[in-house]
Amino acid sequence: GIGTASPKAKLHVVNSATPTFNTDTHAGESIFVRAGGGTSSGDAQGVIGFGKADGTSDRTGAAIASVQTDTDVDKVGLGFYTSGSSASTQTMTQKVLITHDGNLGIGTTSPAQKLEVAGRVRATTDPTFEVYESSSLRGGIQWDTSSNFTNIFSVGGDIRFERAGSERGRFTSSGLSVSGSAAISGN
Repeated sequence: GIGTASPKAKLHVVNSATPTFNTDTHAGESIFVRAGGGTSSGDAQGVIGFGKADGTSDRTGAAIASVQTDTDVDKVGLGFYTSGSSASTQTMTQKVLITHDGNLGIGTTSPAQKLEVAGRVRATTDPTFEVYESSSLRGGIQWDTSSNFTNIFSVGGDIRFERAGSERGRFTSSGLSVSGSAAISGN
């Protein structure tokens, strides 16, 4: 126990100061990690590694790191690393990155948008991005949680468009069909 007389874990650290997120004073931080890394964009600056069950060897299987995300050393984000190898000697690769300006990248080390999902498609059954709802067996994306929500979802190979609980149209193997009072405009 550090900062506590009654630890609840193997390492229990308590800092009674209120966090200020001032990088010079470190007030309120319970643990501070810094490494002697490089100063180029993409370089890790501090790493917390997580071990894996690999006999008696101490090997890291995943990690979280502060990552410089610009040529300016003060612009730092957060990276998540995993190892996909079954070999005893492994190299972790970055799978998720939150940049210094708040962009979130999954499968990319340089997201240019607030959310960027990158991937490779090995076959039609391996999408880059997927949302899946197991209770109704349909994948979809929904905007707005009010009664005026908009959905785009897949059912049986069709892509359906829904607004406020009513289907407005769908793409099928035969083409586009429009439902109700919906209209198609433009070119």
